[in-house]
Formats: sequence, structure tokens, C-alpha cells
Amino acid sequence: MSQENTEQSGSPHYRPFTLAREGELKALRDLSKEAHERFTPIFVIPARPFDYDKGDHTKSMAQHIAPFPEKLVPARKAPQAFVDTSLLDDERPIHGSTHPIIWLVRKTESLGLALTPVLTPESSSSLVAAARALHHETGRGIALKLTGPEWPSKNPSPSQAILAAVGVAPADVDLLLDFGADTSSFVASAIQTELQAPSATQWRSVTVGGYAWPAATPADKGVSVLPRHDWRQYSAGRQAFNGPDSRRADFFDHLVINPEAVLEVDPRYLAISATFRYTTEENWLFSRGDLYKASQGRGKGGKAVPTATGPLTQHHLYGTPIRTRADDWIDNTLDSSMPYKPGNAGTWRQWATYRHIEVTLHSLSSLSGPSAAPSQAPTLPHH
Repeated sequence: MSQENTEQSGSPHYRPFTLAREGELKALRDLSKEAHERFTPIFVIPARPFDYDKGDHTKSMAQHIAPFPEKLVPARKAPQAFVDTSLLDDERPIHGSTHPIIWLVRKTESLGLALTPVLTPESSSSLVAAARALHHETGRGIALKLTGPEWPSKNPSPSQAILAAVGVAPADVDLLLDFGADTSSFVASAIQTELQAPSATQWRSVTVGGYAWPAATPADKGVSVLPRHDWRQYSAGRQAFNGPDSRRADFFDHLVINPEAVLEVDPRYLAISATFRYTTEENWLFSRGDLYKASQGRGKGGKAVPTATGPLTQHHLYGTPIRTRADDWIDNTLDSSMPYKPGNAGTWRQWATYRHIEVTLHSLSSLSGPSAAPSQAPTLPHH
């Protein structure tokens, strides 16, 4: 992909799964064009909103995905990205006979952003058929996410079946090796085996990653330290992943969310504390303050925000390994002379996402040890 400029910087490329909500998209809009050249978001289209009173979704699928092209384009300061529709509950044709992902890709491309679909061995036959049609139309291929038991050197059947069904060669595929939340010592060995396999150089790119954000955040007020196991797993194995006979591995994560966490209660009845998810090199700082929103007038609104951001600034990891604009926002929430808007959960997610990407890009650029077989960055067809 033309925006995956791994050769220019010499550092691994970053491909974060990015839930396409307003907070995350605002963060991407705030990042510089130079930053965008060093990462490629995998936009995850959120699930349809649900009306708990009526017991049904609030929108049709066509209505749900209609705004996303106009949302994604300004959030991406490069010509290409990925799209993951695995959270959509209905793949029936829209606007007559068009699969939702085909409509989404075509409409977004008409506005200037080329999307490449993400598939897994569990993808439905209709999604696979849609990806095949899109590849025939655009020549951009696919991204393929595989969990540990599906990795090609261990079990080539899942990837071979998908490639055959879509009609693509490995050179048309960005391979995503997903170790999930696994923190065992076997992961590094498995990745090394995968990257040293003779077939490793055939893929358009190979990206390794998982997730580490816990499903349940700490309930205590104050600052908690949460290990970034996904980053630790990747960075600790960096030398092993990049030996003289190894394909270089790029990195993906899920930013500051847990992709397995599902909200199963009506959000209208949730009490919300002011919180912030702050990324450092190998850990997150999770800070919980007073109630922001609660029944019976217990919520403090914007006045609760400094009770979460203040303790962060006192932690010895604050501002490490770099400062970003997110730190300026945090500092301003504590300065009564500065006009600011404390925002809401979307605002906190915006600045948490912004900082996470900046820190991760900094960390990737700091990794040493060139690879004999770096990730390729071909220019894809952009019709």
C-alpha cells in the first residue's frame, strides 16, 4: 500500500484496529499527515445502535452505514485504509442487490479514500463473495486476520481456502497474525516460526499483534497501572522476529479498548465516572475520578474531569516516553485560567487515542535492528 512507507522510515508499520466512533475519528483528524504516513488504520464499523425500549435496532443497515464514508474520509490523511465489518449483524443486500461492504467501499472511494476489506476464516460466504467482487473491480486484494491455530505454518488450510475463494495470491494479501490476549512464552516462538517459514516473504505484508486492555477496568479511584502485554510481547521479541532469515513483522493492536468487551445493558442507566486511559511505553495509566454522570443529581459533570486528570499529572510515568497534544489538553483541564471544554467520554477517548498512536509510533521508530526482509509497501491500484 502506498501509504505504508516502511522503507522510508526503516521502522515497522503500524496497523491499529480503530473502532470508527466519533472520538477515535477526531483523534485521527488531529494527527499530522506525517503521522498518517507511518500507520494505516483498520476501520472497524461499529454495530448498529439498539433501542432497549422497542427491543430492536434503531436503524436499518443501509441507514446505519450511510454516514461512514463522509466520516472516514476526513479522518484519514492518506489515500488508503482497511475496513472491518465483522461487527455488523446483517449482511443482506442494501439499495437493491448490493452487499453492505461493496456499497461502503465504492462510496468511500468516490470521496477519495480506497478501502481494503479484512476477512477471517469465519467470514460469511456473502462477505467472501463481496471481497472477491471488490478485488476483481479494484485489484486491491484483502487483509486476512488469523488466530494462532490458523497461522499458515501451523495449519495452511484456513488461509488457502480464503485465498482460493477470493481469487487472490499471497502477494495480494496483508496478513494479520493475531495472538489475541495470549501472554505465554510460546507466542514469541510461534511468531518466529511463522516469520522464518519459506512462505513468509510471499505475503504483501505481515503484521503481528493482539490486545491487552482488560475487559473490566479498575473500579478504585486514582491511578492504576495496566501492562501493555501486546506491545511488550511484540517489542520483546523484536530481535527474534527479525533475524537474518526472518520476514520483518509490523505491529497492530486495538488502541485503548478491549475488542471482546460488549455492552449488554442500556447505556442510559449507566453511572459514568470521569476516566482517562493514558499510554506510556510499556504500560497504561488508568485514572478514575468522581462521577461524571449519575442518577439523582450525583454526577458532577465537567467538574469531575480534573479529579481524573489531576492524579495522572502526578504519576512518575506522566509525559513519558514523549509529550503529545493530549498532555496539553490534560494540563489545561487543571488550569482555571485556560478556557477549555472538559467534554465527555468521547472527548476522553479522542485524546486517549491520539496519545496512544503518537506513543506507539514513537516506540516503533525507536526499535533497532534492520531486517533482511523488510515489509513491502507496494502501490495498490486506486481506481
